[in-house]
Amino acid sequence: MVDVAAPTPPFRAGATLSDLHDLTTYYGRLQYNWRRMNPLQLRWSAVEIAQANATLAAYDGGDRSRSDAELWRAAEIREVTCAPGSNGAMTVPWFFRQSGWALGGTPGIAFLVFSAARWPTSLSAVAFGQWANQTHLAGCTYCNSGVAKASPEFGPRERDLLTAYLLACATAVPVAFAAAIAARRFARPLQPFAPYPGVAAANAIGCLAMRRAQYEEGIDVRPADGTPAAPPPPPPRTLAQRMGLAAAPEPELASGGSAPLGQSRAAGWVAVRDTAATRLVLPLGNFVGVPLILGAAAWLRGGVRPPLVAQVGVTAAVFSLWMPVGAALYPPTGRLPLADVEAEIAARAPPGCTAVVYERGV
Repeated sequence: MVDVAAPTPPFRAGATLSDLHDLTTYYGRLQYNWRRMNPLQLRWSAVEIAQANATLAAYDGGDRSRSDAELWRAAEIREVTCAPGSNGAMTVPWFFRQSGWALGGTPGIAFLVFSAARWPTSLSAVAFGQWANQTHLAGCTYCNSGVAKASPEFGPRERDLLTAYLLACATAVPVAFAAAIAARRFARPLQPFAPYPGVAAANAIGCLAMRRAQYEEGIDVRPADGTPAAPPPPPPRTLAQRMGLAAAPEPELASGGSAPLGQSRAAGWVAVRDTAATRLVLPLGNFVGVPLILGAAAWLRGGVRPPLVAQVGVTAAVFSLWMPVGAALYPPTGRLPLADVEAEIAARAPPGCTAVVYERGV
């Protein structure tokens, strides 16, 4: 949370939580991701979300009566509760928010961990657990990738997401089942970890499928030095403004402070690749850390595993703590040397520009 009693940086239109942390360091990214993924961010009510949206709307309309701390708090509430790009118009269900990702996914993950110990080679248990996990992941991806703010029509982005979901489910079940069979025959101590290969492979393949358009068509890149963008054309003046009875609105710079140079396929591939790598790391806490903790607890209890309620609690705690650790592997805003992007994009770069930046996505 932004401490309203502590000094805060000046608020500006379009500011996000990433402006409060140094994303060039792992520690800064860890702080940023914990702020977004902390389960305590689920406490905001519909009334508080509406008040935050109203505060930001008033600021965009020219109201400067609120303090910077109040504006940052409103921006934080919107960012952790609403779909990106929706301007606060779409509130994400709590179990699909980044702050609710861990708690919402705990039932499916706890079932996978439990069934790996109780019914390690049950195809039905593997299929149900992997389907539940991938279904929750698809919902989180849909709500946090900007697709949800689009029109309700079933378009290309929705088709990519559905294809990714089907591929993930089709990948997770056979890989996890094969890992369970192999562990049972050749390496029984690895049996509790059998769900991990299926989940990791499905996560990476699903990411590549869902974001196919980004590395085939490219994503927006901007000069890394923040070259100012050209201001948008001013709106037509009203009669009162033409008569001098009202001041004409002052044009503002485009959001982000720099004009896009174009869409780069090279940047799109790096963004998708890094996100897929993150998706390989995120399940480690659930399917390696949790079985290790439960195995140690069973050893301390003389071979008796903790009750199911305790297993679910351990899963929720580990998932909540590990998510920001894994998500901080790469910064949300990537940087690519100008020499690595397409020639036509490099040709549009301003003098002195040596790199471009892009949004990595989730």
